[in-house]
Amino acid sequence: LVFLDIPTPNAVAVPGGVVGVTRGLLNLVKSDEGLAMVLGHELGHHQSRHVLKSLGRSLLWISAISIFMEGYAVDSAQYLVQMFSASHSREQEYEADRIGFKLAKKQLGTADSYLEFFEKVHANYEEGESQWGDLFRSHPYTLDRIRRLKSMMKDVSSEDIR
Repeated sequence: LVFLDIPTPNAVAVPGGVVGVTRGLLNLVKSDEGLAMVLGHELGHHQSRHVLKSLGRSLLWISAISIFMEGYAVDSAQYLVQMFSASHSREQEYEADRIGFKLAKKQLGTADSYLEFFEKVHANYEEGESQWGDLFRSHPYTLDRIRRLKSMMKDVSSEDIR
């Protein structure tokens, strides 16, 4: 676990099992459940090997595009890679949310404030949703994540939490 002295609220899973947490996130999230959810989410990325899969997928796309484009239009190739990767990346985020929720619930026995981070991000930082924006977004819209997690909370029984 690494502290990042950055004002923007965020956490990140980095290859090698490292999780970085920003000062902004620690200032934003006040509950144990909210912080456990965020840390569990990042650990979920490691558990599912999302970081390595995304890196490998990006290298594959860059190689394929550069072969077909013969080295021209590097900027266009970067946008294409981002667009092709975004949808898959959003699915990884939903999976990490599910894992984070289950880990937090298992460790703390409660999930009363597990949405604290997402609710505060939506209230303070998220702008309007755009379908065109979906092409390049690596993360799902915060409201979609909140809806899915609320639904999951209703559906998850204690036997499902491992």
